[in-house]
Amino acid sequence: MPGMAKHRAGHASATHLTTSPPRLPANAAKYLSAARAALAAGDTRAANAHWLMLSTLQPDHPLTCRLHGEVMWASGDAERAASAWRIALTSEPHDAELRTQFARALEATDRSEEALRLLLNTPVESDADDWLVVGIELDRQGHTADALAAANRALALDIALAQARLLRARCRQISGDAPAA
Repeated sequence: MPGMAKHRAGHASATHLTTSPPRLPANAAKYLSAARAALAAGDTRAANAHWLMLSTLQPDHPLTCRLHGEVMWASGDAERAASAWRIALTSEPHDAELRTQFARALEATDRSEEALRLLLNTPVESDADDWLVVGIELDRQGHTADALAAANRALALDIALAQARLLRARCRQISGDAPAA
């Protein structure tokens, strides 16, 4: 979600600070950085090569698993992306962006019900930004009532979150409750 990274960068929460994966050693971090740069440039071959190097140094690190999912997704392999993100989510259960990536991969592999359960099982202690990210994905997948509930949860935590207000208005409009939007 392109607009979210900018918003989230200036709004760290205790949830994110306490559940961040351990840092990669410098020699491994350079491969993560190079792989992400390759992905941004659309070079999945280079990204995969950097991921392979990272996986030899830090095979079980959550960022390695997450990167594997990103590389597989960019390569068009939703099944392998889902498998990698499933592993990464066990180490980072409070990461809403990872959760929505995983849900998107599940949906792409015809496991929509599992994707919905995953999104609906977002940890209750998640912050407003997390609920917004989950709400946007629920809306994208066509679960309007659940997206509305996520938007309301985000607004209960941060009433000033403009994107959550827009999501709530959109959901209300789709569900026929336009005057309330």
